[in-house]
Amino acid sequence: MKKSFSKKILAMCVATAFVAPNALAADPQVVRHCTENDSTTCHFTYNFTYNNPNNVEQWQHNQNYFEWTHNNAPLQKEDLASTNLKVVVSGNVKNKTTNSTGIKPSSFPNQSFEKRHDHVVGIYGDALNRFATEETAELEVLPNTVATLSMQPEDSSVIYVVGNTTANIHKNARLVVNPSYAEVNQVDMTQYDEEKKDDYQAGSAIEAYGDKAKVNNSADIELTGKNASGVRVYDNATVNMSNHSIQLNGNWTMGFDTLNKGKITADNVQISGSAEKTFAFIGDNIHLNNSKVDLTGKSSFVTDNIGGDETTITQNINNSTLSAEYGIFLTPDEEDKFNYVMNLQNSTLSGRTALLVAQPENLDVFAEGDVVGNITLNAHNSTLSGASILNNQSANATANRNITLNLTHNSTWTIQNSSEIDTLKLDNATVKIGKANGYNTLTVNGDLSGNGAFHMNSDIAGNQSDLLDVKGAVSGSHVLHIENTRSEPATTDGKLTVVKTGSSGADAFKLGNAKGVVEAGKYLYALKQNGNNWQLVYDNTQKQPENTTQPAAQPNTTVPAQNANPVAQPNTTVPAQNANPVAQPNTTAPAQNANPVAQPNTTAPAQNANPVAQPNTTTPAQNTTTPSVNKNFRYDLVGSMAHAQVATSALQAQNQVLNQRQLALHQAQRLHGAWILGENSQSERKNSSVNGGNVSGFKDKSNAWQIGLDKEMGNGYAGVLAGYGRHNIDYHVDLYDDSKIRSHTFAAYGGLTGSDGWFGDATLRHTRYTAENPQFARDRFRINSLNLQGGKNVALNETWTLIPNASVTIGRLSGSNMMKNSTLLQSRAGVDVQSKWTSANGVLFQPKLGVYYVGDHRGVDVAFNQENFRAKSAGSRVAARVGTDVFFNKNNQIHLNLHTEHGNQFKRHYGLDVGLRHAW
Repeated sequence: MKKSFSKKILAMCVATAFVAPNALAADPQVVRHCTENDSTTCHFTYNFTYNNPNNVEQWQHNQNYFEWTHNNAPLQKEDLASTNLKVVVSGNVKNKTTNSTGIKPSSFPNQSFEKRHDHVVGIYGDALNRFATEETAELEVLPNTVATLSMQPEDSSVIYVVGNTTANIHKNARLVVNPSYAEVNQVDMTQYDEEKKDDYQAGSAIEAYGDKAKVNNSADIELTGKNASGVRVYDNATVNMSNHSIQLNGNWTMGFDTLNKGKITADNVQISGSAEKTFAFIGDNIHLNNSKVDLTGKSSFVTDNIGGDETTITQNINNSTLSAEYGIFLTPDEEDKFNYVMNLQNSTLSGRTALLVAQPENLDVFAEGDVVGNITLNAHNSTLSGASILNNQSANATANRNITLNLTHNSTWTIQNSSEIDTLKLDNATVKIGKANGYNTLTVNGDLSGNGAFHMNSDIAGNQSDLLDVKGAVSGSHVLHIENTRSEPATTDGKLTVVKTGSSGADAFKLGNAKGVVEAGKYLYALKQNGNNWQLVYDNTQKQPENTTQPAAQPNTTVPAQNANPVAQPNTTVPAQNANPVAQPNTTAPAQNANPVAQPNTTAPAQNANPVAQPNTTTPAQNTTTPSVNKNFRYDLVGSMAHAQVATSALQAQNQVLNQRQLALHQAQRLHGAWILGENSQSERKNSSVNGGNVSGFKDKSNAWQIGLDKEMGNGYAGVLAGYGRHNIDYHVDLYDDSKIRSHTFAAYGGLTGSDGWFGDATLRHTRYTAENPQFARDRFRINSLNLQGGKNVALNETWTLIPNASVTIGRLSGSNMMKNSTLLQSRAGVDVQSKWTSANGVLFQPKLGVYYVGDHRGVDVAFNQENFRAKSAGSRVAARVGTDVFFNKNNQIHLNLHTEHGNQFKRHYGLDVGLRHAW
């Protein structure tokens, strides 16, 4: 397969093409270089079957390799029937050229040094083919071995395996590739061509070649030389890696790669480094499991689509985490079309600058040209992060390629910059457009299909937002989650486009925000289709989207009323419904759905005929699921007003219940006592309009109790109480979720009774409120208040008593996130009529009936975006109460009251309070 990509990458990928022929043509040999003057760390075990048993073998060191001989001459075919070789390596071993006795590196420039090899350990399993039909070789590198390649010529390796060889490299061994001779000595390479000048390599830690070569590696690998490689696998060789690390500490280093049907399986392998222009892995037939890639250097890459002569490149990633500056680098190739597939499962792929890139600016690892072929990234239950930057510099950049992102099963793709993809397929997956770099556009050059969610950002006030731009068709159903700023739009008649499509149906998109709306300033906005685009609108009450084009009428035609009855001419033919009429010049052309006048011997259209439409007009179907947001306020604004209204009504109810308790105290014979009162009520507020917007009314279902202790003091009393209240708020508008309000109240109270029946009471109360709603943040606030009550017990006779009474409450609301500090003023005035009778068993009943005027005279202010909103007070209403006190004896009594209130703004449908008092 022809490739037009970096010369450095090209040299890295084809280096062994020069190595293998020389190795196979060599004499039978085992290349092995030990540390200088050290011959104890290599153990060679040979199992020769001799045709001539009288032959005697011996070993001879031949400059930079060992070869076996007999009778001081190399072995010949007739001497051997079969050969099995095993090499065991331990200790500290290095390549020969690092020693003074080896080949002098200074001679390299005068030779074709790029063809020389200086492996630390090399096993040529097929080198004896001319001696025997069956031969095997085995290499074992023991734990704690350190094998180092330094000052080497090009195409050298620490471990080099060719042919019918199995290498087992144990854990806790270490393979090191240091800088090459050319890098250390800054060799003048001007005599070589540009490719060689750019691509001189430091060598490889492991290199495997041939369909019978197999390596099992658990040794850590450290690459410090420029253009060094960790593991290279070619021509059907297989490498299994597990439980080790690869450190990319030199520029242009690479973790591992395959070429020409080589195969690598990596399990629990850690690839890391901070050098520049590094690759974690490259090539086809790569399987990465339970592993981690963390490259922090500039221009670092996780992988590439290169695959040598392969037309299909597949990489499988399972349960792994991959991170670099760039995720997938797509190599330009304008000549050969290929298929590249990465399968991610339960994994994470992250590119700090880009997830997927083809020819970015200022990145010199790329050749010029367009990427061609089918490129597919399949992500299953995986997380992707980074932009997609494609090369569209030429006019036909997209003509011969299709880059597809296929996200399934809870996969997520997050981008922080504008991105582009050719085809996007979603199946229960999510795309998140981040807001770190302003507002961004995700462009899909082709189609969007499936079902997925898009998380986007908008600023309706600034008329800007993230944009999903689908050039092709949208199929399936997708959900938009849009986060808007708190900024207040200057006007509410604008429409902000968040999705553009080539074509999309009425159910293609919907808002996934709570209740299907977006908060923008003080109002709510809905998503609405307009032609092929989708917009956020403040008022979606219109049934027909704007900017639609009506069918053009014929020249000089008269449009009759809809469904007009035509005058039939003789010999006319009426075709089937929906036929297209042929209009006559200067004749009366029917409007849509009209019955036209037929000409003699002509074809007249039936009802519902199709008019002649102008080109490029689209009238989309209506999205019937769009919620109505016409002038409805945002969640926290409505909620804050409702919470303030509930708190003020609750304060008035608390004081009214206590006032009734205080009335009874002025008639009691014993004032020392403890009591408890419980209340259950249901009230309702009407919808209202504030500052031109709608404020939802609500129903309030509440439960409260108060417990107190009284003490007689002269001709009066004093007491303390504590209480708890709970309110469930059900809004009239379905856009708003229910609120829950909790209150804790504490009060000190007291009163005096005069000899002529006059009495007075005072209550100093502190109440703390906590409001919760799933659509906005929890709110806390408080009310401090003073309640004053006065009245007179007027005995009408021995049975009936008239009790005129009145109260006023002054309070201060404060401490809320949005509520402004507000002064409260509430009043109540009325009369109670009380009777009494005693049952046969001595139980005293005191039934009561009361009628009152109740007033709430001041609203509560809520502030949002420097605008003040007055939450209306409960206003004036008429209240009534009926109940009884039951005295079982002088010490124990119960109270039962049923009350109701009715006004223009507020109604308490019912309130039931029950109390128990024990006196002494």
